[in-house]
Amino acid sequence: MQELFKKVSERLRSVDAKRPFFTDKNYIPIDITKENFKDIPTINNNKKIAFIDGGNIEIIGNNNFSFQLMRIYWTIYEDNKRKKTKQSDYFVLINTTDKEDQLIYQAEIYSGSELVDTIDYTLTKNNEQLKPENIINTTRRIYEIRAITESAKELDQDSLIVLDGNLCTKDKLENDELEKAYQVIEQNNLLLAAVSKTSSMLTDTGSNLIGFINNISKDKTKWSYFPICENNNKMHNAEMIIARLHEISDYAFVIDIHKDCKDKIPEICSSLAYNSKDPVFLGYPYGLVEADQFARCQEYEKKFLQTRFLQSSRENFAQIRRFINTNNAHDVLDSIN
Repeated sequence: MQELFKKVSERLRSVDAKRPFFTDKNYIPIDITKENFKDIPTINNNKKIAFIDGGNIEIIGNNNFSFQLMRIYWTIYEDNKRKKTKQSDYFVLINTTDKEDQLIYQAEIYSGSELVDTIDYTLTKNNEQLKPENIINTTRRIYEIRAITESAKELDQDSLIVLDGNLCTKDKLENDELEKAYQVIEQNNLLLAAVSKTSSMLTDTGSNLIGFINNISKDKTKWSYFPICENNNKMHNAEMIIARLHEISDYAFVIDIHKDCKDKIPEICSSLAYNSKDPVFLGYPYGLVEADQFARCQEYEKKFLQTRFLQSSRENFAQIRRFINTNNAHDVLDSIN
């Protein structure tokens, strides 16, 4: 077994690569060279940074409906000190409904018991039926994007807003929201970036791109690496870079920089590096650690809300349970085993 494990570890080592690999032809890869590494400078980092994240958890659901708790959280830091936070909780009912003789998904968003928004979604995408989990992900993303506009009111010119994830939109609804946010960014002279926790991008030899770039970088340095590609995706208005934000961290991340902020990449990376010194996750912006922690919807909240739902729905629950039972036979078998 030891010999097998050694062989496997050898297979998993980085293989020399020439360029990134993209299946989407809107991304034209640029050759990997040492010259694309840039040291991250130390710049005046007293400017404000807003960090945004969201989370959700299903209270009850099936393949045609889902009742969810959705949470949006943002926090503002200045000189690495927390200045302001906001947490917004919503209940989201995603249900199939008939509209103009078409079957669609409709997301009803409630703040407390008040209906504050409805968003309509098609039932299928690329000839495949969507599931409620697809709908809640898009709904949460729309509200995370709206938090850009909300947090911008608390920021000064040249402040930075950082989203968890990326700036690539999956459909017209997301893209329209992000275009509105871009206008706010431009009007208020703000900077916008997004940091991805993980990346599946590959090199032309099949290695993970982030791991390969990290392996060929200089040790004990913080750096940014770009350009990666020429980005012609109209749904992805960003310059993608890779960065290691702390000199002794083993982690590097893909960071999307809004294209209008492209000339501010050194300044943005410097601000993110300044916020990435906490040993709780060295090399990752602490503002995003906080946003992730407080945006998470916890399992104990789910159990509590399920109990409250059952107490309030006794008259209808016999029918609802039969819908739920069409999808949970595997859970019953798992409990037997």
